[in-house]
Amino acid sequence: MLQGKFLALVLLGIASGSALFGQNSTIQGLVKDGSDSLIPGAAVTITNIETGLRREISTNESGFYSVPTLPVGRYKLTAGMKGFSTAEVEEVKVDVAQVARVDFTLTPGAVTESIRVEATAAMLDSETATVGQVIDNKRIVELPLNGRNYLELARLTAGTAPARGSRPGSEGVFSAGGQHGYQVQVNIDGVDNPRNGSYPVA
Repeated sequence: MLQGKFLALVLLGIASGSALFGQNSTIQGLVKDGSDSLIPGAAVTITNIETGLRREISTNESGFYSVPTLPVGRYKLTAGMKGFSTAEVEEVKVDVAQVARVDFTLTPGAVTESIRVEATAAMLDSETATVGQVIDNKRIVELPLNGRNYLELARLTAGTAPARGSRPGSEGVFSAGGQHGYQVQVNIDGVDNPRNGSYPVA
């Protein structure tokens, strides 16, 4: 009996870890100088504007840095190297499971000098083949849901439609990219959420 309980706890821990990973995002990019030469060993700092969470990392021999498992939010980024001025990006917003690319170009100067970018264009996930869309809180609150089924929100995304003629269609499952409804996988916090071919409602 004790062995069975231990196994259940281990499985629960694995599921919890997967859920946590599924909610996180990544910021990565290159650090170069004015001649487009890559700068290894540059210090990159990423700070969450709301929570103060701070992550520090150095670029590798190819001038590349990657900071994974970042909670969704808004971040300030700085990059610096001895003999160069510090470059700053005031705000980068990342959403669920996004891989945002932010490159830096450092210019020769004192470390006390800084080059600040006040605003940036919307971050596109240029690092993966994933296509997604975030439905913001305002639209969720204002949109009436038939039967309070959260899957109805998926139909706000381009390329989706009701899964007519599909076995789980009555449960609100949708068709995406031309696939049948039963070929669509729904994850909640990074964990697959099937329930014998149907999905729970909110």
